[in-house]
Parts: sequence; structure tokens; C-alpha cells
Amino acid sequence: MKSLIKKLFNSETFVLLRNSLDIRSQIYNKNLPGFSSVSDAFPWRTDNSFKTIFKFSDILNIFYDISDSEVEIRFYSNKGKYIKNINLNNLKLSNEIIIDKELLDGIEDYGVFHIFHKSENEILNKEVISNRCYLGYSYKNNLYSFVHGNVFVSYLNKNKIIDGKIIKRSLFKNQIYRIQKYFDDLDKIELFVTNPTFKKIYFTVNNKNFELNKGCSTIISIDCASDKIVILKSNCTYLRPTLFNYKNCYLDVHHS
Repeated sequence: MKSLIKKLFNSETFVLLRNSLDIRSQIYNKNLPGFSSVSDAFPWRTDNSFKTIFKFSDILNIFYDISDSEVEIRFYSNKGKYIKNINLNNLKLSNEIIIDKELLDGIEDYGVFHIFHKSENEILNKEVISNRCYLGYSYKNNLYSFVHGNVFVSYLNKNKIIDGKIIKRSLFKNQIYRIQKYFDDLDKIELFVTNPTFKKIYFTVNNKNFELNKGCSTIISIDCASDKIVILKSNCTYLRPTLFNYKNCYLDVHHS
């Protein structure tokens, strides 16, 4: 009986109600199956003279001594549409790829990608792993500004099925996220916002309304002359944007 009550209490419907009523709110899905390779939604940019570099480690080799691991990288547009995937084997301990319009078949835009580690080694059957990785952004061929992963969004399980039910939602825009930075000396900032849930979300940025469908991303420009503090209110329990800060010809990228 207790297990049944616990299962019901943690069901999608009850979690949605709990988050809406702010009763023992739940941010993440805490019961991922093993083996699960969990990924962030890593922002890529090839728009407006941007280049993106992606650096990642062979964590299965480093932590489990598995030398024949692979990674699968899946690219999506800002509309949540699948673009392509890249499968890499013969990994080094440290790896990198350049994400530019040539890699993405001429696309000059922005979106996200997910990285999944893969292995048939049975030692991983009960493990849940994640690789936060590092992204570097070069604007107009200047030096790269680096930032690591931001928020978990999806996982690949041992049956090779990709699931995105990690971040939870609320019925109301009662989830408040105040960015801990005072934007008083910048030309402008851009918020790179990705919907990390499996449903449409609704949010405001300094009282301006937005919505994002499943898997979609948007870039929101902020005028620092008028908005020195940025507050997001949403029905997503963990809506955490990546910030692109501009000052003259310099760029600083970090998560909020």
C-alpha cells in the first residue's frame, strides 16, 4: 500500500499539482532508469558571425575504464526540429568539435544539441551518468568565451530510447528565477532560453510574455539601459538561461 501511495504521489499528474500548489515541489525526475546517459541542451550558434566549439571528455573511459565507448550528438533547430546527428568513436580522453555552418550543412542560425555516451559494457547497467562538458563561443573571430552545461533535459536509456521527461512543470507561472547579476555596465545582454520540458511552457522576462514549445529555444535581447535586473517567472521549475554579455567588441558568456 505504501509503495502504491508513493508511486501515485510521484506521478506526473500529482507532481504537476504539487508544484502548482507549492507543496513539496519537485524540480527533477529523480527516478531515471539505469543505464541512462543524461544530457543538457547545449546551445549552438552560427548566427551573426558566431562560431561554437564543444569540448567533452570520454567519461566512460575516465571513470569506468571502458576504452570502446562512443558518443552520439544530436542537433536541433531553435524550432525543436531535428537537424542531424554525429556518432563518434575512437575517443580521446579530451575531445572537441567546431560547430559552424559547414558542420551544420550551411545553417546560419542557433539551436541546441544533446550528447549521449554509449557502451554495451554491463558495468553500466545500473548507472546514471552525465557529462556537463564545455562550450566556447567566438563572436566575430574573437577569443572564445567558455561556459559549461546548464540544465539536464533528456537521457538515452539502455534500450536506445531518448526521453525528455526530466524537468517538471507547474500549472501556473509561480516559479520565479532572479538572475544574480546587476546589468549596469554592458551594452546589451542576450538570454538564450531553452524549453527543458516535454510540454509547452509559458514565462515572462521582466513582465514581457513568452512561450516555447517542446524542445524550442529563443534568444531574448535585454536593453541594459532600462533593465538592470532580470527576473523570469514561468511554469517551468528550472528555467535557467545562458547569458551572452556584450561590451564594445568583447563577449562574456555564462549561465545565470
